[in-house]
Amino acid sequence: LLALLNLWLFVRWLLRPGLVLLLATITLGCAAALTKVTTWAVFAAAVLAIGAWSIISARRHGRSTADALIGLVLILGIPLACGVWWASWSDGIKAAGDLTSELTSGSLAQWNFGTLEQRLSPAQWGRYALRSGLLILGPLGLISVGPAVFSFFRGRRRRPPLPVLAASLTALAAGPLVFTNLHFVHDYYALAIGIFIIVLLASTLFAQKTRPWLLAAIVISSLATTGFYIAAKQANYTDPLSDGLARTVAGLPDDRTIVVIGSYLDARIPYKAQKKALQTRIIDPSDPMFRDAITSMKGSKVGAILTRSAADFPAARMAAARLGLPSRFDLSPGVSVWTTTALGASLELEPLDLVGEVDRRMIGFSSDEQAGQFGLLMPSGPGAAPGIGLIRGGNLYLFDLKRGFRVVHRRWSPEGRGE
Repeated sequence: LLALLNLWLFVRWLLRPGLVLLLATITLGCAAALTKVTTWAVFAAAVLAIGAWSIISARRHGRSTADALIGLVLILGIPLACGVWWASWSDGIKAAGDLTSELTSGSLAQWNFGTLEQRLSPAQWGRYALRSGLLILGPLGLISVGPAVFSFFRGRRRRPPLPVLAASLTALAAGPLVFTNLHFVHDYYALAIGIFIIVLLASTLFAQKTRPWLLAAIVISSLATTGFYIAAKQANYTDPLSDGLARTVAGLPDDRTIVVIGSYLDARIPYKAQKKALQTRIIDPSDPMFRDAITSMKGSKVGAILTRSAADFPAARMAAARLGLPSRFDLSPGVSVWTTTALGASLELEPLDLVGEVDRRMIGFSSDEQAGQFGLLMPSGPGAAPGIGLIRGGNLYLFDLKRGFRVVHRRWSPEGRGE
């Protein structure tokens, strides 16, 4: 919103230059750059395109361009300087922390900007274009691309204004070309350029003055399908392991922080558990910086340590031992939660008569010391309960996507039903 207002004020300043509008445009640009520089950069590209067109047009008509050129430099340069200063200041804070020293801008340069191979990969660009189009326009909204392209090449008289084309195309290209990896990995970065896709398509389509009913149908269907598509996608997206971890720690006191160790950084876990969280990458437990960082957390209100991968298990186990979290609950191999007290009692609900009513397929495994024997029960067939059963410590748990884990049968074994 800040970047959009910055662009709007810039256009108004071009039409009616004035000191107040200039200062307001610069202020909003600084606020946008400090809030999220990757979004500001996309809108800054549009500002540059419109400003360049305005200066070139003024020169063609013999008008002075000095004021416009100075204003453009200030409107782009000052927010850019603010963004660089902010990144440098935050890098200093990150560099001072043991767990954040590798998260500075320099260390993440390739992650942020990507590689030449990514920029030259037709397959990656194809996936990015399809994913972004579905996210912004919706499945049915993609049909507007064909008529827009046809309308654009139909004739110059029916094309949208050149500044609109220049700003939209420049902004659309700037985001993924500069921050290539961020746009390819995270779908939400496309939302920053979404408004330019909509403006480009709308201005091209509405330049055709014929068949207004067809244009209205495209717009209405696009709006409807986009909303339904995104809502359905979010409603149906589940991750059993993340949901199970969140359910497991949701009952901890509100003032407790959870620590998630491993490369699988998932914001859904703290969000669904309603807990503050520290998430860190795969760590070598012998790393002295990691050991010192964990030791420095003693006495803090760490309620649980979570891990989602067997590769992260040694580091999580060491951290749990140092922070005094002796009780471990295993959801599946390598997916574990350490807390101060056993979690079994807090997971009990009324029993379900599951065993004996559904077909069974046992998958047995055993982990390291203290873990004991595990097994997974996967219900199938008519009448099967939804979810995955987990045999842990002689108890059978049922994982339900809506309710999390709950005790089904105590002292259960494959040979008998248990209680």
